[in-house]
Amino acid sequence: MSYAGCPALTDADFGVDTLAINAKNSTLEEPLKMAFDMDGQGNVDVYFVQRKGLVRKYVAATKAVVDLEQYLLTGPFLRVIAMA
Repeated sequence: MSYAGCPALTDADFGVDTLAINAKNSTLEEPLKMAFDMDGQGNVDVYFVQRKGLVRKYVAATKAVVDLEQYLLTGPFLRVIAMA
């Protein structure tokens, strides 16, 4: 399906990049949800949360994963553990 004036998509329009892998980063554990954000240069950063509450960001410009925040669910309460 395409729109008037737009070429049809082909397989060449898509690619696969491995953002993080447990074999190289043992702190990667069960990512659950993701969100995407494009910077001014067209790099797409990926925000994701792991099952145990660690919120991380893949920075496309540097190809690195950084930790943003740690959340802990203790009983009925959600606690934030300050990141250094």
